[in-house]
Amino acid sequence: MKKILSLAFLIVVSCSPKSEDLFLPIVRQEQNNLQVEDPNMVYFDPSVDILFVVDNSGSMGTHQKNLIKNINLFTEQFLTNSVLNYNIGVLTTDMNREEGELISTGGVTFVNRKTPNSMNILRSNLNLGTNGSGIEKVFDPVFYALDKHINVANKGFYRPNATLVLIFVTDAEDQSSEMDEVELRDFLVKLKKGDSKKIISLGVIVPSSDVSCVRDEQFSKPVRIEKFLNFFPILTSKTNILNLCSTDYGRELSSLAESIVTQIGNVIYLAKIPVEGSLRVTYGAIDLPNDYKTGWVFKPVTNTIELGSEIDWESQPSGSRIQVFYKSFYK
Repeated sequence: MKKILSLAFLIVVSCSPKSEDLFLPIVRQEQNNLQVEDPNMVYFDPSVDILFVVDNSGSMGTHQKNLIKNINLFTEQFLTNSVLNYNIGVLTTDMNREEGELISTGGVTFVNRKTPNSMNILRSNLNLGTNGSGIEKVFDPVFYALDKHINVANKGFYRPNATLVLIFVTDAEDQSSEMDEVELRDFLVKLKKGDSKKIISLGVIVPSSDVSCVRDEQFSKPVRIEKFLNFFPILTSKTNILNLCSTDYGRELSSLAESIVTQIGNVIYLAKIPVEGSLRVTYGAIDLPNDYKTGWVFKPVTNTIELGSEIDWESQPSGSRIQVFYKSFYK
């Protein structure tokens, strides 16, 4: 009889409301049986290396002009989000000329926040002309740029901790001889120490499904390019392909840039579970409000901080950083 009563007592205790706290995530400060660590601090300084690979063959005249005309709609997404630390460089598909060296028509090989008159320089670097080789190589220039020239002609562009964004602009299929889509994928993932999330791809192409936009050659559907694009999608967008002949080219280019910014620059991952009410997020010299638009929100399921889409990034000097402070429990 004593055994039965003891068992009943254990069942009652284990099912009581008070005992449920033992099985909840450790996030409440009132649990005084646990020790609180000193405030944790996270620096959020997201970096992105953006590499345009632009077809400069004879069929690309109109398409290049369209890209140059609308490039500000793409780059302003990075300019207005001043928390992003970016490099932007340009390659051509003409391996007979540069072999992976970044274009420097505008006077510098790549632009960033410190580059004076950066928009005009980028436009100049993108104004490649149409005298390039008719053998358009998209993958090979990337390989050479990030292998042979990574610490030589292109020194300073590539940063190991930055997200790498590849943007292919061509009306043809890739005709590389050194790299196919799988070999380039493997090379880039190895370059990023196995972290494929640090790579994003965007194709400004004539999709295989399109039957109206004129391609460089009748049978040059970009099958290899599309396979590569599938390896590294933009996770915050439904697509990472923009049609060269789109009638809404500028808006779509801007939208894809915004998706890239969201993926790279709007989510902060915390290493530990924060104590409820202890989170503080600063930008430069100001505290950001706990607001899903103008500040930040905490997502318990993913243990992340998500930054709002309407933060006034110009309120602090360019280059100011986001910092997160919080307390966490440990046993």
